[in-house]
Amino acid sequence: MKITVVGDFGIDIYENLAITKPGGIAFNFAYHFSQDNTDSKISLVAALGDDKNGKILKKLARSLSLNITNIQTLKGLTPLQKIKLVNGERNFTGYTAGVLKKWKLDKEDLDFLAKQDVIFIPLSDGMEHIFNKIKNLKTKAIKIVDFSQDYEFADFDNEENVITK
Repeated sequence: MKITVVGDFGIDIYENLAITKPGGIAFNFAYHFSQDNTDSKISLVAALGDDKNGKILKKLARSLSLNITNIQTLKGLTPLQKIKLVNGERNFTGYTAGVLKKWKLDKEDLDFLAKQDVIFIPLSDGMEHIFNKIKNLKTKAIKIVDFSQDYEFADFDNEENVITK
C-alpha cells in the first residue's frame, strides 16, 4: 500500500528540558505509521528550509526509510515549534512556520499524490492552501484529515464539525 503524509515537518524545541526533537504533525504520523506497517511504503510530502535544521531532518527521514522524493527544500527557515512540558502536558509557546508560508504543491507533487492509496493531511493554521489542493485532487486515494484542535476556525462544540463514524 502506498501511503503519503502531507504537511508540517519541523523541529520541536522543549524549552524547559533543553531538548530538541524532530516534529510536526505530518512527520509524527509518518514515523509512527512506518513503525507498525512494514508492508507499506510511507512517503512524506513537505517543505524544509535550506538551513541546518532542514538538512538534519532530511537525513533523519532518509535513515528511517521514509520516501522523501517530494520534500521541497526552500530558501528560508525550517518550521520550528517551541514547547514547554508542564505536568506531563505539552504547552505550545511559539511557532515559526518558516518556509511553510511560501510552500506550494507543484505538478510533480500533485501527480505523485494522485497515484497514492492513502493520503493523510493535517489541517492547521497556515496549511489551508495545501489542504484545499488535496481536497480537490482527483484520485482514488482514501483521504484522511486531522482537523487540528488548534485550528483557528475549529468549532468542536458544534456537532456538525465533529466527525464521528
